[in-house]
Amino acid sequence: MNNEALTHDAWAWWQGRRLGYNIAMCGAALAVYCLWMGAHQVFQQPLDGRLATVLTLGLGGLFVLVLGAANLLYLLGPLLEVWIRPADLAGFRRAAFSMGLTGSVALLLTYNLLDLAMIVARLPPSVSPPT
Repeated sequence: MNNEALTHDAWAWWQGRRLGYNIAMCGAALAVYCLWMGAHQVFQQPLDGRLATVLTLGLGGLFVLVLGAANLLYLLGPLLEVWIRPADLAGFRRAAFSMGLTGSVALLLTYNLLDLAMIVARLPPSVSPPT
């Protein structure tokens, strides 16, 4: 297989999975938002209306930027495939796609870990998390 055919095949395979990748990223963003609001309710630190609106819009804007960056990094899949030329092409594609998707979703969810750490740090010493 010549280089041009290999490049086209790699591009076609990765582009065929981009929609699923973006749907998974949007689902992760929705989970981040729900976990964020839920954590503030569970630990009885609700956000007032205006602050919640501003933070929601800020998170939305940040998500758009993260999704754009994630889609740029998504291009590493076909680029690495053409550059490395793995012997087990199907295995490489599955592994690279899985690692990229898992890493992207995990990166989005780190926001919740940081937010939870800040909530717990603000709890008064006499208040324990609900059980």
